[in-house]
Amino acid sequence: MHSIPAYDLRNRGYAYIDIDATKVDAVRDGFKRFIERRDSLADDARWALTRVGEDEVDRGLWAREGGEKDIKSVLHFDQDLASDLRAQNGALHPDDARYLEVAAVLYEHLYEQAGAVLRSFDELFGTAMYSPFLESRKQQPYATTTLRNLWYPPVVGQKGAKPHLDRGLLTIHLGDEGGHLLALSDAHDTAGSPVSPPRGKALVFWGVKVLWGTHGRFAPLWHSSVTELGQERFALVQFNHMAIPEYHVRDAETAYDYYWESVHQAR
Repeated sequence: MHSIPAYDLRNRGYAYIDIDATKVDAVRDGFKRFIERRDSLADDARWALTRVGEDEVDRGLWAREGGEKDIKSVLHFDQDLASDLRAQNGALHPDDARYLEVAAVLYEHLYEQAGAVLRSFDELFGTAMYSPFLESRKQQPYATTTLRNLWYPPVVGQKGAKPHLDRGLLTIHLGDEGGHLLALSDAHDTAGSPVSPPRGKALVFWGVKVLWGTHGRFAPLWHSSVTELGQERFALVQFNHMAIPEYHVRDAETAYDYYWESVHQAR
């Protein structure tokens, strides 16, 4: 039997898949303790790395204000992060090392799940995304699949992410504590539909690279997030990429415009 998620992705742009909740719990709990250690030791800078080809910190731990009311700390985990951090810092604290170990386990679990979804979609709808998805893991820059750990502090005015597209191919969202995710019909949708997954499930949806992967047959999902007033918010998201010849996606909305204005019109 073919998987239902592939049909849901075709029909509405997002779907739910089964996820090992114990792996998610281990990373979520580990990330909370990791953030507490960084605060107590005041050593955030030791955890910040810059990916080859990037002009700013985009791996390890960094902070961002993604908008007027979107303030967060982020840890970007990829398959080389632990070894690169050791090369930069030497031996890691045992608790930090354990956190990176459970993050690696979850990362691989989600990578396999993403591959299964893409294989199914290719088989059912005649696309060819699984092979460049595998290839992207070997390529730098802007292609590496990343597990994003997010912490939103309970600051005054905190709201969450504004309407946006993701710059990858397939996003796997593992749910929130202290907030929720909204699926939007377009960039101007101010209401949206709550789609945060329950424990044991993950939400999967298309990022902007699906335009290349399906020659414009399927579109990325506009979405936003809400952070509950006065609460800390924790979220886990994995961004799965695919290789795109001759074009690197720095910004998803720019890439969306680029595709329709140049690549699509040239076909």
